[in-house]
Amino acid sequence: MAGNMKVEIVGLAEVLKKLDPDLYAKPLRRFWERASIVVQSRAREKSPVDTGRLRASIMYEVDSASPPQYAKVGTDVFYAPFQEFGTRFMQGKHYLGGAFEESGGDIQQCVDAMGGEIASAWGA
Repeated sequence: MAGNMKVEIVGLAEVLKKLDPDLYAKPLRRFWERASIVVQSRAREKSPVDTGRLRASIMYEVDSASPPQYAKVGTDVFYAPFQEFGTRFMQGKHYLGGAFEESGGDIQQCVDAMGGEIASAWGA
């Protein structure tokens, strides 16, 4: 997938060290899936369309490790970077980066949901 964007939950590593991985692995996976779907959907809405190939190719992948450490949203269409960043002949559309930036509030809701799931599993 072309390009990388990062979501970092400040302080998460320190908290997770103190918890049993079985307690947070599933909520963390659900977080990455939900956040990825939000960005994927928004990127598909924002992507330029001629044939629809680029829009249809926008996928996500969640780390297969348990617990998952990351998720990726992107495409393998060869011309995607030209559409995202532009060329000397055209301006970039920033469909993927823009989708990520516009999704901050929704990603925060995913973080909050994950926190609630972990607290519920913990018995809090």
